[in-house]
Amino acid sequence: SGSEMHVNVAPSAADRSSLLPPDTVELGQLCDVIGLQRACPAFSSYWRIPNGEETPAEQQLAAQRAADNLKSLKEPIECLPAGRLVFVHVMKTGGLSIDSFLQRSCELHPEAACSIQRHDGWIGVEGRVKCDSPSICASHKPMETDVEMCGSSFNNASYFTVLREPVSRVWSFYNYISRWYKPYQQLTLKEVYEAADNGTDLNAGLPKEEQCFHCVGQLSDAMVSLSFAGDEDLTLDAAKAHLDKLKAIMDIGALDRFPEIAQEVELFPELFESALSSKTGRLLTMTHENTVEPRWGHFPDKETAKLIRAHNMKDIHLYEYARTLPTFHQ
Repeated sequence: SGSEMHVNVAPSAADRSSLLPPDTVELGQLCDVIGLQRACPAFSSYWRIPNGEETPAEQQLAAQRAADNLKSLKEPIECLPAGRLVFVHVMKTGGLSIDSFLQRSCELHPEAACSIQRHDGWIGVEGRVKCDSPSICASHKPMETDVEMCGSSFNNASYFTVLREPVSRVWSFYNYISRWYKPYQQLTLKEVYEAADNGTDLNAGLPKEEQCFHCVGQLSDAMVSLSFAGDEDLTLDAAKAHLDKLKAIMDIGALDRFPEIAQEVELFPELFESALSSKTGRLLTMTHENTVEPRWGHFPDKETAKLIRAHNMKDIHLYEYARTLPTFHQ
């Protein structure tokens, strides 16, 4: 198939003591997307190409994975059409739940297989190795670069995303990263913003493995600048123009209804009709990831909320614009 084989290696006691999440996708997001350096070695220890130096247990796991791949190659099963769906994954909007649902939908499809091109944590193809041309692409990158990364087969794909009220999204991100990033453990969000406004680098003085290169970018208009406007034109109008092209926009509050919404708007009928059919016993329901108690509380105080709004006015306008679109679901 040309696909690389990866070995999923169980973490050592030292890895577990770091309190990093065990899920490989989440580790990939922390490393690649957010730039949290301590996540990178943990992520690479989970997903790596065999190099001949594995332990006997790792070699056995690799052999079993190879056998499973060979078995799937021999199975007379069709692949779903390539290039059908692109998920624009905005941080802290329930994207891991969407990723999990899409993966399980591909794995449990009763009549065909499909694979997912991933650019939202780790880069590679998930799913049945027989399907070399992915049906789905998930990306954290700006929409204008999606086709370049996902491939020309996605030129006519349906796009969808999940949005979240910006104050809530930023507060959730701050709580999320404060689980591992020392400056966010020690500073209130007000102090974090003050440092950014004054040009203070919170990574200064930290060992490289404890630094977070892109954390600050997620605190100010990240939906516009990182997900929808693109690298060349960071304006709100550019972000709105990209939203207009999406076939479905969901509020995070509608996450539980994603399978029904996807079927209703025909995002990928061949996939979602199966996910909701009696053949699968309606087992494919949405699961919720990252459900941990927030370090700084569930809601910001009034002063902090006001500060978040001041640093996210573009995102607030974009979110309000999205709510007026006929493709918005809440």
